[in-house]
Amino acid sequence: MIMEYIKPEESIILNVLSASVDFTTCESIRMSQSVDKTGERTLAVVTKVDKAPEGLLEKVTADDVNIGLGYVCVRNRIGDETYEEARAIAHQLFETHPLLSKIDKSIVGIPVLAQKLVQIQATSIARNLPEIVKKINDRLNDCLNELNQMPRSLSSVAEAMTAFMQIIGCAKESLRKVLLRGEFDEYADDKKMHCTAPLVEMLNQYSDDLYRCVESDPKINFLMDEIKILEEAKGIALPNFLPRNAFLIILQSKVKGISSIPIGFVDQVWSYIEDVVISVLMKQSENYYQLQLSARRAGHNLMAKMKDRSIRWMMEIVEMEKLTDYTCDPEYVAEWNKLMAQQESFMNGVLHDENRPSTVAIEGIGEVEVAVLRHYPHQLAQAFDLKMRMTAYWKVVLRRFVDCMALHLQLSVSNLVNKEMEVEIVNELMGPYGGGIERMLEESPAVAVKREKLNKTSSLPPPPSPTPSISTVTVTITIDLHLHHHNHHLTIDLRLHLAPSPSSPNPAGLLDRLLGGAGDDGARSGEEGDVTEEMEEGVKGEQNKVFPHASVLFSRAKLPIWKRALPPRPQPANFRNRASLSFRCASASEARNVTTFTLPCFLVAYTLNRTYAINS
Repeated sequence: MIMEYIKPEESIILNVLSASVDFTTCESIRMSQSVDKTGERTLAVVTKVDKAPEGLLEKVTADDVNIGLGYVCVRNRIGDETYEEARAIAHQLFETHPLLSKIDKSIVGIPVLAQKLVQIQATSIARNLPEIVKKINDRLNDCLNELNQMPRSLSSVAEAMTAFMQIIGCAKESLRKVLLRGEFDEYADDKKMHCTAPLVEMLNQYSDDLYRCVESDPKINFLMDEIKILEEAKGIALPNFLPRNAFLIILQSKVKGISSIPIGFVDQVWSYIEDVVISVLMKQSENYYQLQLSARRAGHNLMAKMKDRSIRWMMEIVEMEKLTDYTCDPEYVAEWNKLMAQQESFMNGVLHDENRPSTVAIEGIGEVEVAVLRHYPHQLAQAFDLKMRMTAYWKVVLRRFVDCMALHLQLSVSNLVNKEMEVEIVNELMGPYGGGIERMLEESPAVAVKREKLNKTSSLPPPPSPTPSISTVTVTITIDLHLHHHNHHLTIDLRLHLAPSPSSPNPAGLLDRLLGGAGDDGARSGEEGDVTEEMEEGVKGEQNKVFPHASVLFSRAKLPIWKRALPPRPQPANFRNRASLSFRCASASEARNVTTFTLPCFLVAYTLNRTYAINS
């Protein structure tokens, strides 16, 4: 908790130490040093000095722990002492104690601590104010940009319909890009939305699954299924004709064996497309909660319909392949002739080779087991012919499964994006559970709260700008120190000579505000103005003091800090451009000896409603 408050660079760390502890081993010192290594933000307050005065002077002057803002030694209030009594006792202690009186009076006492804190805080504000103003302005601009990017609140059915058509149009265009044209600039960092590549990968995997399945391997049980089917399909017919029903039986068995692969692919590809479509619809309608509900339901319903339609279409393809053995592809005949050219050598290797090899190589198929085939010499030739016909035709069947699926997929996605999605969403929105287009007029609670919060933030008045950017008024301030001093009081008369630009507003009133005077309501005209202050004479002093009534920073040489500033004296009506500041000095002699002050330059931004004075 402590670290959270002392870590920011804008924070001033007030490190309270007991005079009795060793500063170098103090835990609070280690904590402050961990976030302020140079000590420029740390002020140490040494308490209970009356309890452990021994060695205190050496501790605060040696500064072994690098306290950048210095030390202030104080005595704690005890029991029922009033604040006035405690201050009087502390003053007496630091004046008379043999050890504590040696400590510089500029670092002892509660008043000194309060004064130091005021000075440190003023310096910190002057240093950090520009950055704070910049952060506020940046935050305000971010809120305004966010508010401008939010959809405007819909107030009529016509506006709701217009917004609805825009959302549908944007969703359709996004889906065309990612699903059809392969453009993914909208989702450059989301690989899931680069849809054309994943669809091609899934299609290639589908093709590989078809070609690698058991039904597509011609070496498994080579010729045994064909011999069995031929035995069962024998009839009264010419011996050199292959029965067509035998070919169809084998074909149907193989197609049935692979039918689950296309169905699985359809389910996989439409599940992926469903995720993409829902993501796009949710993104485009994110600002309209009621529309999102209908769009999500419509998306899921439409994907279920598309998936069911593709599965039914795929089942029809499977049934067509079972029913008819046909192709016009000339590669079928060429492939069959190439395989049949090896029939004679195959028959010799199985039936007439004296070495009776267990395997025979067939080009286009590979090494096949032939030992068991020697038991069926009469059916071997027909079985070989049937096998080669099926091998050549099966390639055509697999190619049709892949090509038709690719074409069907492209057509289905195109219809989905260009025709069916919009109709489905409209039907869902206008249906009994959609609530109609009027539901879009209702903002979601989250959007309403966000809009209200941004409106409140953006309606706050802008913070003061640390740099003026308007016309110029030149102000020369002459300090006359020879007019009034009485006892401990010194009255400084400031006679202000103005050289305003023609468009500057009320320069006298502006300076009255700057100096803390009552001001004059006369001479108000023109636009906003800037002030440049010039000192005719002055020397820089060693110490600074902020006088709250003057709102300016004075410096002077070799004088102790004033104890307090008195309010400005009332001015005669004929001294509009003149103001007086009264200060109490430490002694009457000091008041008489003051000869020169330096009034540092200030930047003053004046608007019609407020004046800001910023130390330069």
